[in-house]
Amino acid sequence: MSMNDDMKELIVEVEQLLALLEPLEKRGDESATLFADGVRRRLSLLRKVIESGDNDRLSSILLDIVPNAKDLDAIDFRLDLHPDIEALRSDIRFKGAWIAKPLIDSL
Repeated sequence: MSMNDDMKELIVEVEQLLALLEPLEKRGDESATLFADGVRRRLSLLRKVIESGDNDRLSSILLDIVPNAKDLDAIDFRLDLHPDIEALRSDIRFKGAWIAKPLIDSL
């Protein structure tokens, strides 16, 4: 797979994560809204940086494309109550790091 294909797949997974958070947001879950807002901002930034071709920033964004467990603890989002969200978030973190590795290696 090419990096472009990997990036497209990653973006699809991030959008799937947002879709999983949407019902929680609609129920008024403030921590889910904070989680989703952060992911939306990161996704928007990722798209802008992809267009700009700035690989230095791209690798940084890929490594932080979704919040880590400590960040989610800070907003009181309970991953243990949402195993489907946790599994997808973990997969996205892994793929983001995997895509970023060759970018970092080339610096």
